[in-house]
Amino acid sequence: MKVKMKLKLKNTIPDNVTHGDKPLSGNELKEIVETSFLTTGMVCQLLSIAPRTAAKMIDTGKLEGHRLPGSQDRRVPIESFARFIDENGVKVYFDHILKVVENVL
Repeated sequence: MKVKMKLKLKNTIPDNVTHGDKPLSGNELKEIVETSFLTTGMVCQLLSIAPRTAAKMIDTGKLEGHRLPGSQDRRVPIESFARFIDENGVKVYFDHILKVVENVL
């Protein structure tokens, strides 16, 4: 049986993060996300990419993550994802994160 993970936010979110059209930095993302690891589905939704693309990024090392033993599932540490968005200029907005939080992944 698979356990569905949800992206969780911390109880207190700085005002500078929730307002404006400015994309979040990796540090800001780490400040608001309580979840330690992202699923492939979460990565897909945050980056607007296909599941196979996310899996290839993890398998080739472009995005640091690992495969769960005895499974095809992968996990990406939030620190690695934050570093990835900073190093690659990926734009992640607070409103987009809220949409991912609302979805059951």
